[in-house]
Parts: sequence; structure tokens; C-alpha cells
Amino acid sequence: MAKIDDDIIYRFKNGWQHVYVYPNRIEIRTPRAATLWLTKKTETIYISKIRDVSRKPKYVRIHLGAASVRQINGKRKDIDALMDVINAAM
Repeated sequence: MAKIDDDIIYRFKNGWQHVYVYPNRIEIRTPRAATLWLTKKTETIYISKIRDVSRKPKYVRIHLGAASVRQINGKRKDIDALMDVINAAM
């Protein structure tokens, strides 16, 4: 699928996990084992496919379907900014 709206709204880092928030999607990038960012795994969550969001102070659980849940960890201010973007888009 073609990527549109490539302006990053917000980005943050939690350990080895880099989270990039765009107007229509969330990208989570993590390095593959033992390559130290020479190769990376990118997981894309489209905001239009989000069904439900469970929020705690230090993480967000994003429900995408019957058995598909993604957890994004971060600081409280990062989680607040992520929730603002998700609520504005939904």
C-alpha cells in the first residue's frame, strides 16, 4: 500500500523500540537480533483498523481484531501524545 501523509506527528523511543506516529498510521521499528540496526523490523498499525484502545499510564494496548493485540510502552507524556493522535483520527 502506498504511504501517504509522510509527515511525522510524534515520535518516541522506548528501549530498543522506536515508535513513529503519522496521521494515518503508527510504525513500530525494532532491530533484528544481533544486527544492531543494520536490519530492522517495521510493524505498521493503520489507525483505521483500530477497534479498541486500552490505556494505562505507561502503556497502550491496541486491539485490532479478535485475537490481535499490540502493546506500545512508553513514558506517560509519550502515551498521552499517542492517545491524542488516536482519538483525533478516530
